[in-house]
Formats: sequence, structure tokens, C-alpha cells
Amino acid sequence: MKCKKYSGMKFVLSWASFGVAGLMLFALPSVLLGSTIEVDPQKSVIVLTQPENGAISRAADELQKHFELITRVQIPIVEKVEESNDLYRFYVGEPAPNETEVAGSQESRWVIGPKASYFDGDTARAGDGALFAVYSFLQAQLGVTWIEPGDEGIVLKENSTLRLETGSFSWTPTLVFRKIRQGGARVAKSQAPLPSQFSEYTEFRPSLEEHNAFAEEVIQWQKRMRMGGSRPGGGHAFSTWWKKYGETHPDYFALNKFGKREPLPLPKAYQTDEFVKICASNPDVAKQLIQDWLPRKKIIRFVDTGINDGIENFCLCEECEKLDVLKEGDKLHEHLTDRYTHLTNLVAKEAATHRPDAAVAMYAYLTTLYPPRNLRVEPNVVVQVVPYVIPLDTEVTEALLGGWKDAGATMLAFRPNYHTKYSTTTIPIGVEEQMFRVFQTAIKNGCISADYDSLVNNWPVTGLSDFVLAQAMSDPDKPFSHWENLYYSAFGEASNEVGDYFKYWRHEVWNKRLLPNIEDKGYALYSTGYHMLIFTPDYRLAILRGAVGG
Repeated sequence: MKCKKYSGMKFVLSWASFGVAGLMLFALPSVLLGSTIEVDPQKSVIVLTQPENGAISRAADELQKHFELITRVQIPIVEKVEESNDLYRFYVGEPAPNETEVAGSQESRWVIGPKASYFDGDTARAGDGALFAVYSFLQAQLGVTWIEPGDEGIVLKENSTLRLETGSFSWTPTLVFRKIRQGGARVAKSQAPLPSQFSEYTEFRPSLEEHNAFAEEVIQWQKRMRMGGSRPGGGHAFSTWWKKYGETHPDYFALNKFGKREPLPLPKAYQTDEFVKICASNPDVAKQLIQDWLPRKKIIRFVDTGINDGIENFCLCEECEKLDVLKEGDKLHEHLTDRYTHLTNLVAKEAATHRPDAAVAMYAYLTTLYPPRNLRVEPNVVVQVVPYVIPLDTEVTEALLGGWKDAGATMLAFRPNYHTKYSTTTIPIGVEEQMFRVFQTAIKNGCISADYDSLVNNWPVTGLSDFVLAQAMSDPDKPFSHWENLYYSAFGEASNEVGDYFKYWRHEVWNKRLLPNIEDKGYALYSTGYHMLIFTPDYRLAILRGAVGG
């Protein structure tokens, strides 16, 4: 018997009062229920059927780890087990013997039988089918949940045996892509010491090793929340273009106010090619996007046309400005969606001739946030909606997404920066239910993807909001109260007090003081009633001081 042991365990919060019997978390469930069995961990084995597959190997490790935390017994991981051996077997990476169909796209499956259990799923793309089957099983049948990264965030109920419900189960996500971005990636040793932005005060700055260890824990938490999937394109398409084409194809770039096709000088903080603008009316820009994509077309379905960052220095050429559709009172380059829709449609039509299922991802962002006024979007365009400057409001979100659908968009993806705009480093602001409601509005309007930027990793302050949002991504059907109460229950005997604490901020600060100030539901870009009112630290502090009477 070849054994693989889990190492590096720290400790876990285990609350005796925590129990979530029969919790089901399947976005698209398939369940054949049977009887309850008790499995003795001393007479069990985990069979790793595909040790060369990293995701399946991690699934076996995670199953072993959580079983040990529950039972205090480390069940061995083996690659083979003798048929005559009378052990209960947990097969990881192998379908049940009577399972004849291949797992569907992003499907996770697990079968609990009287003598063996099986965990498998889709192995294409990220290959997380078996891993997500393990997490779904742990949460649904054993009441395990993960309220924050690290072992300290694992919540479960200890038991000497594993009480399992027999039957066949599956989970297939509603969203093709689910993510709250990491918000603090690993830093290579060559970059040490950590950049100053990790902490202004060096005495509080973590070591490189501490930072990287936590970054790994965040990645693991994202997996435990079943984040991932197939990202439907999206990104700033032209961030490397000036270096690649600035000398050879200046015609690709925006005509500036001095009559030259080159970037204008920017303040030091913005001196990056990610702010360089292109000439959207130039058909050669569309051709170049296609040419850059063609060598990868067999492995990458999506072509990106997302605008670069910033709200200044867009092309002033006559052909670009002909494409703009302005309303009375519009400021210069306040609404540029039609010119970028024109570019995107050119790329979409051409991409489809090279690959039938090709799609093009454009950004609805800043100057292109609102739908085109004259053009319609090609059916193979994914509109990545980035609600950066509008308030966190369900009606505004509904109107924005509805406007894009009216303009022909058949595929919408939700790509907010709410974590950046509605965050605080010291105390909650009670935004978690509003964040959930806006997310639900996006789902109701047909968004196929949720990609939030980014975790601020201040878990005592933002943990409830991030936990609820992450859980809702994998199971959008449950109400806010379900996830809220699950989070509170992790604190055992203190659950009521923890609930009262977060509810105070929601009712007294967000509902009574912050939300009423989001009054203007119009579409004026950069209206001061939005991010300036809510996001300016001094003003926010003044609101909060008034809220707590201090």
C-alpha cells in the first residue's frame, strides 16, 4: 500500500454547537437519497486514482485533511487497494461503477454507497470537477464551511465516525465563471522585500514568507468556495500595443490634441501603457486584433476588445468622432460606446469566419459603460459590465443591464470593482446585503459570469460580505438570510452577538445614512453623488461618526 500523508496542519476552530444537518448547496442538483450509514475512519482508505492530476491529488488531500479534523483520525491516501481488503473506500477521481456518462461541462459528481464513495467530475479546463465534488460533499453532508482563508477559518463539528447519506449527487454551477479576485498575489523572491504599498509602516509589514503563505491560503479559500470555471474573455485589450506597434503602426493609436498619433504625457502614477488609447475607427486595428488571436484560436475562444484604462486622451480623428452619438449636454468623450461597439462588431464578424463559436469580449466601462445609442451588438459579443462609477443600487443595475440587452447583447458578464469602492480598513459599513442584492439583480438579468475586483483581505471587517457573495456565486438561489445565519453560526455561543454587531452597521450606518445618499439614479458619468459621496475617506468618516454618535 502506497500512502500519501497530509502535512503542515495548523489548527482549526471547531464549534460544538455548529451543525448544518442535511445542508444542500447544489446550483443544479441531482439527488437520489438512500439511508444513513456510519463509516469508521479507522477502517477506511482514500484511493487516489489519478495521482498525476494535480487537482485530483488536491481533492484527496483536502478530503483527508477534513476527515482528520472531524474524527482526529488520518485516513491514509493510497493509489491501490486490494480487492479482499475489507475497508470503506473513498475513490477520488473515479466515477461510480454504474456511471456511464461523461461528466458535463463544469459538473461535479459524488456517489455515497454502503461500501464505497466516488468523487469525480469534469476534468477539462481547470479540471476541478473532483475537487469541487469533495467540497460540495463536505459542506452538504458533514456541515463543513470556510468563513475565511486558513485553517482558522474552517468550521466543523467533530465526531468519531462519519455519518453519510447514501445516494447520487451532483453540482453544476449556474455561472460559467465565479471569482472574487485575490487582492494580494504571491511575490517572487527576486522582488523582495515586499513593495511599500503592502504597508506604509514597515514594522507592520509581513515578511515575504508570511505574505506568500497567506496568499496561498486565499487561493485555497477561493477553491473551497468553488470559484473558477471558464472565463468568458475580458480585459484591457491594448495594454501592450504601444510597445509592440507604436513605431511600426502609429495609425493604430489615438490622434491627440497636437495632431499626433502618440500618447500624451500623464502624471507619474499613470505613466503606463495601460492608459494609451487607440483609434477605434481604423479597420486595421480590428484586423490586427484578429491576427494576434489566430495563432491561439484553437485554444482560446474569446477575442478581447476592452478599452484601456482612464477617461482622457481618446482619439480626436474625424472618423472616430463620426461614430459617436451625443446627446445635448454631453461632455467631450463622455459617451464613446458607439465607436468601440463599431470596433467590436468588426472583430466579432471576422472572428466567426475563423471559428464558428468564437466570441468577442468588450468592456462596458467608464466612457463605454452605457449601451450604444445607434448601433446594435453582434450576437457573439460578450459585454463585460464594469459598474465602476454608478451606485451600488438594484434599480440602477437593472436599468444598465436592461439597456445592453435592448441593444442586442445576448451575453452579459458582471465585472464590478465594488470591493475597491465600498471598502473600509477599520470598521464595517454594513454593505453586505446590498452587495448580495445587486449580485442577484445581475443574475436575474442573465449575467453568465461574476468576476469581482478584489478581496481586501480584512476578514474581521469584510468577511461576512465576502463569504455571502462567494457562497451565492456557487448557489445563487438561496436568500441572503441563509448565508448570513450560516456565517454567524460559525461563532458558536457568540453567534447572536456577532449577528447583532453586523446588523447594527447595516441598519444604522448603511440603511439609514449611506444608502439614502445614493439618490441620483440618472446616468451622468462621474456624478459627485456617487463615488465622491460614499468613497471619500474623510466624508465617510464624518458619516460614520454621525452614525455612532461620536
